[in-house]
Amino acid sequence: MALTSDRFKNNARLQAAARNSPYMKWGERGEAVAMVQQAYVDLDFNLPNSKGPGGFMDGIFGQETYAVTRQFQAEQNDCGVDGIVGKDTLHRLDEIFRKMPGGAQPVAPLPPGPHAPRFEPTEKLKGFDDTVNPRWQMVPLNGERRVRLMHGAGLTVVSANTGVATVHEVRKPFGHGGREFIIKGHTKSTVQIIAKRGASVAAQLDVAVKSKKTVTITFNYVSDSAGHKTRRRPGELQPTFDDAKKIFKDQINVEIVKRIVNPAYKVAGNFGSIVKWTGVPGTDEWSRIIANRDASSDLNVFFVWRYEQDEKKGDGADAGTAGGNCLLEDDLAWPFWHVLAHEIGHHLGVGAHTANARDLMVGGQGAGAFIPKAHANVMNP
Repeated sequence: MALTSDRFKNNARLQAAARNSPYMKWGERGEAVAMVQQAYVDLDFNLPNSKGPGGFMDGIFGQETYAVTRQFQAEQNDCGVDGIVGKDTLHRLDEIFRKMPGGAQPVAPLPPGPHAPRFEPTEKLKGFDDTVNPRWQMVPLNGERRVRLMHGAGLTVVSANTGVATVHEVRKPFGHGGREFIIKGHTKSTVQIIAKRGASVAAQLDVAVKSKKTVTITFNYVSDSAGHKTRRRPGELQPTFDDAKKIFKDQINVEIVKRIVNPAYKVAGNFGSIVKWTGVPGTDEWSRIIANRDASSDLNVFFVWRYEQDEKKGDGADAGTAGGNCLLEDDLAWPFWHVLAHEIGHHLGVGAHTANARDLMVGGQGAGAFIPKAHANVMNP
């Protein structure tokens, strides 16, 4: 079907593109591209870098035109989001301008919530918190993180303080239709990354540049004089340790170091089938277990056969952590990596549990690995 609006009907290249013979895509130049660019501008999309001398559109189908095309497509009900200008996109544009009275320009409504500019992570569990407003990103000191800006075509993205962090765009097309930026941390502090149109802020990302914090751990495999002992073996520790280490390194720049593995930590006495914490001097088995802890490490983890810290019937707590010590039993209700990392989180200062199964510090309702901003700023201020 031919284009019929006064704006497009007399251009042969646009008529061909409306038949996909061929469609217009990244790299094309010419009057037809400039006409589509101007149509986007008249629909209140922003292409500040696509204007040539005299304020006319430059007719170059590059990154900005590609991104705005995808943004326009995403806001329609009948267009695939592919960044090319072909049959569906041109007929939708033609329909819009065909309905306009002569000389009038359509006024685009404010974008709905799903299409408002916003920052997103490019990878999961890399220190990005989308539960707070403004959204938040941890960036390691002298390191970097990569973020995505959706529905941000034509926006200028800057750091409010380049001494703390700088931001640079990765200039290439992405299948998601957004733009990507690399944020580099230079000084331990906080800063805002701002996406703006002129003086108006369209989206903001709070950034915390964090220096590396190191936590050393000694792992002790416990047995008593009566033959009770953990079933865990030192050779099985590494995969779980690596999982826990990655959680903290990637999200809050805390380096977990396995300092010592003690395969035969012997404690005199008969502790029975359960090692109990009571908090009562003289009866508290916890204090007897930790008596010969490795004082040179920040945290000692003691693997015991079973641990309890309350009077509830059945197997309650999987582990307990206090004062640089953690007792962790064999029979866990949740994955080993989660329980170990969760207890390290307690050691780093987060006491209260959450009710969000996504969180690392969830209280018995899941096995998440996510560290939100509030917890990150406690674990590594």
